[in-house]
Amino acid sequence: VGSDGQNEATRAILQSGASSSADKSSVRWEESSAAAAREDLQGPLLTIHHPKAVKHIAWHHKGDYLASLSGEGTASGVLVHQVSRRGSQNPFKKGAGRVQRVLFHPSKPLFLVATQHYVRIYNLVKQQLAKKLQSGVKWISSLDIHPSGDH
Repeated sequence: VGSDGQNEATRAILQSGASSSADKSSVRWEESSAAAAREDLQGPLLTIHHPKAVKHIAWHHKGDYLASLSGEGTASGVLVHQVSRRGSQNPFKKGAGRVQRVLFHPSKPLFLVATQHYVRIYNLVKQQLAKKLQSGVKWISSLDIHPSGDH
């Protein structure tokens, strides 16, 4: 899942042999034993087991980070995974409404979270809310961003 560039970056990170890190989330990481023996790296290389069914995933453009949305769309269902460390974390301490989609900006260190009524843009460097946008529609059901990130 993801573009060719993201796939290659992720494969390079997986081949670096990073060790597993302990995390406090209920996510379990499992490396495929068959993938380690193969050189073509086709098929699943790593499996991330979530406590609830995953509804949406979004890859960071560099391939080391992955955001997932699971469960009923609560803030606790948003997890950010770092492939190189084999670690996961929930970036939100309190609920922000029913989360519909999460995305990484394609070129800037921004993380977009769309709830039913707002789009929140978080600055990943400063680790704080950068903007809160209110839509003119009754319900936000999806979110996408232009590949250049400028439109």
